[in-house]
Order: sequence, then C-alpha cells, then structure tokens
Amino acid sequence: MELRRPRPVIICAPAGSVSYQEFDLFVKHTGEGRRVGRLRSGTAAVGFLPKGCEVVLTEISTGRAVAADVRPAAWRDLFAATARTLRRLLRHPRSTWQDLRRGGGAFFWPVRIVHVGAGRDTPRESGFQRAHRMGDSLLPGAGRRIDEIFQQTGADSVSWDFLVAGEGVLRPEATASLVHESDAMDRHVAFRPEAARDVTLSARHVHVSEYLGRSQVMQSWTRRHPAPRSQAGVSVVLPTRDAPGLLGACLDSLDATLRDADELIIVDHCTGDEAALARIRRAEEAGAKVCREDGPFNFSRLVNAGARLATRPNLVMLNNDVAALNEDWTAIMAGWLARDGVGAVGVDLRYPDGTRQHAGLSLDAEGMPAHLEPGRRTDGPFGLYQLPRAVFAVTGACLGVSTETFREIGGLDEAWPTDFNDIALCLALRERGLSVMWTPDISAVHAESASRGRSAVTGRHREDWARLLERHPDLGRSDPFVSPRIDRRRMAWVEDWRLSGYGDGPGHATGSH
Repeated sequence: MELRRPRPVIICAPAGSVSYQEFDLFVKHTGEGRRVGRLRSGTAAVGFLPKGCEVVLTEISTGRAVAADVRPAAWRDLFAATARTLRRLLRHPRSTWQDLRRGGGAFFWPVRIVHVGAGRDTPRESGFQRAHRMGDSLLPGAGRRIDEIFQQTGADSVSWDFLVAGEGVLRPEATASLVHESDAMDRHVAFRPEAARDVTLSARHVHVSEYLGRSQVMQSWTRRHPAPRSQAGVSVVLPTRDAPGLLGACLDSLDATLRDADELIIVDHCTGDEAALARIRRAEEAGAKVCREDGPFNFSRLVNAGARLATRPNLVMLNNDVAALNEDWTAIMAGWLARDGVGAVGVDLRYPDGTRQHAGLSLDAEGMPAHLEPGRRTDGPFGLYQLPRAVFAVTGACLGVSTETFREIGGLDEAWPTDFNDIALCLALRERGLSVMWTPDISAVHAESASRGRSAVTGRHREDWARLLERHPDLGRSDPFVSPRIDRRRMAWVEDWRLSGYGDGPGHATGSH
C-alpha cells in the first residue's frame, strides 16, 4: 500500500462497552485489508492513513467486523504517541523496534487515552462516593464515564486503573484476587451512596480496565494479614527417580523443616541409581513411607499412588528438584488450606540463581498457560509479588490441597501424564467455587524440570491444552486474575501496546484470523 497524501488520524474502539475487548486493526484499500495492529479498548492508535483508505476493526473473540471511531489527530495526539513510542524504545528496544519495522505500508503509534466516548465535560452529580487518598484525582471526563458504568451495570461499586507519573497501575478484573489480602482497593474506587464502602461486601462490583484516575505518589501495596498457621499435619508426596543429587538436596530440606505432625511419602518410580536408592532407604528408616511404581512415567499416577497412603488432613505434591524450603512452611501451608474457600495453594519458587520462576500461572499470547515474569529479579509492580493473591493456576512442583478435597475430585487426572495435570486440578477446584492462591509466605529453590529436562511447546502440548479447554471452556480461555492489559508476549505485568507487526501480507477485514 503506497502512502499517498496521508492524513494523521486517531483510531478508537467503539464506545460504551464495560467489558475489556480486543480488536484486530485493518487498513482497507481497494477491497483488501492489511492488518497493521491490534487495538484494545482504553487505548488508541495514532498514525498516518493514506487517502482513500478506510479502517475496519475485527473483534477478536467473535470475528465480527465493527466500525472504528476515526477522528482527525491533533498535534498533541501525534506528540503524545511519538513520546510514548520513544519511552517504550528506551525500555524495550528490541520488541518495539521489531514492531515498528514490521508496520507494513501504514504506520501507527500507540497513544494512551483516558477512555473511549467520554468528553471533558463536568461530570453529572450522580452522588457516587469515592475512596481515595491524598494526591488522588479523577482524569477529565472520568466522572461521566463512572456514571455510565453505574447506570449500565447496576453495580454497587466500580474500580478502575490509574496513572502514576505517566505509568499505568494495572489491576486485575477479579478484584477479589487482591482485596482480601492487601490495600489494593483502598483507592480509585467509587460506591453508590447506599452501598457498603467495602469491595468485599459489595454484591456487585465492576472493574473497568480504563485509566480514569491519577495519583501523585504510589507506595508499595500494604498487606493486611500475617501468614496464617495451623497445627494440622501435612502429607508430602514426593515422586522421584534416580537423580541422587536433586533427591538428596530435597530430602535434606524436608528433614530440616517437617514437623512431627507431618509425614513424608516417597513414590519411587523405577530408581536404579545406587546412591539414590541409598537415600530412599535412609529416609524410610527415618520414618518415611515408600511405595514403588513401575511403567511409563505418569506424574499424575505417581502422585495419586502416594496420596492413597496419606493420613494427614493436608496434602502437598512436591517435585524432587525443589529444595531450600523455608522454616515452618508446612504450618503455613496448613494455615492457608484451613481458610474458607481456598482450594489449592502454590508457593514462591526461584531458580538456583535467585531469579523468579513461579509467581502464579497465567495465559500467554497464544492462550496457553505460562509463568508470570520468569527469570526476572522482580517483586512485581509496586511489590505485588510480596502479597498473597488468587491466581489462574499454580504449578504442581509444590502444590498444597486438602486431602479430602483431593480425593473427592478423584486426584490428579491421569489422562495428563506430564503436562497440565496441575492446571486441570486447579480448574476443577475453581469449578467448585474454590480459589487457587499463590503465597510468598512459602519459598523454595526449584531447578525446574532438571530431572527430566525442559521441553519446548509442541503440537502435542497444544492438542492437550485444547482437550482440557473442552472440559473447562468457561474457565480456561481467560484469566481474570491479572490485568487484561499485561504484555502476554513477555508475560510481564506491564502494559502491552501491540499496534504493529501483525500482518505483512494482504488479508481480509472479516472472517476468522
């Protein structure tokens, strides 16, 4: 597509939708459309559109073509978009430069907009009350937008994302994932006058992923409650095969941290290494239960075999490549599992070099489970990873669950011998109305997949995941426990501005993509 007499435009998604939507952005010319980006509600694309071309948006979830809101771009829009792109180049040079290079025949930059469809008029006096701190304020037009959300949804309370020094503070759609354990919802929340000024008591709460507020300062989230503890016992199920070094480090860690109320169950899968067998015998002499399983490797079957021997109220499945567990971890695990509504508990796992390995699982750009910010030295935005929170799923490398609940749901599904068995368990628990929690109160070092080796995503993985989605179509396709704005390519809790590089060849503006 040649750029002849281009005109600067700003392209917005249709106004009026509270739910977070995502659109493919097509520039259509002479009957064909070139996909130049992906547009999300709450953001806009600013760029140069060739004369005679039109813009079409295709809704990702349905494939339905919708009319875009195309307006002439003012100089301030071009300046804001250029400045945003330069800041992103400084922070993420490789991915940003690749996006810009693959822009094709039309060039667009991302620009943050407050919200779609709300002007700068003085908001109507609806009477809603706002939870805020010193230095918090609403952005122009935000009062009117909040009014619209209350009227459209009948909500008791509404929350929104906000800006601090030009950077976005992103909150999950499922606000309950944070509100019980932190002060994350003590600001930038509006309530009806007759509703309780507490999101936890609100029967109808709506979070809209739009920037409606601004704060002068932002301190780390504050935790409300200390780590829970319980004297109830824990049965630790440890599948293992050979790998004497890994097994030795794991057993040393358990020897130092298990209480008298706990028990260790070792599931030996065809161990032939003499040093590993010697460690298993020593553990058995010290009181551990040992069962032996033959046949092809099936992690689910091994855990289920060990769980049949469990006699404690709580069950923890543990990989043999996990070590350096912190003191009192079983008391903390039992305390979390004693809380009403908690189905499973995952823990803070680090790689041997100290970088983060597991802070909860979410869904990547392909829609498949992935770790959040793996391999990074980060505590998350504003210390998020120092707080317990509900998550989409947790890894089975160290996963706690009530023994009774585990048996009620039939244990791990042996149809998934290596991958997704932990996620299948988490989805089954969430289907029962139970939450899946991740907590930093329990920490360990995880040499991930060191005993079997790491594997890349293959067609078999995709087929297995598609099979699991058939069982949980309502739970497995989206993650309400993170912000829909996060960068799912890098699995980073930062805003993703994907607006270029989605199509280098011609395409059609309608149909599935």
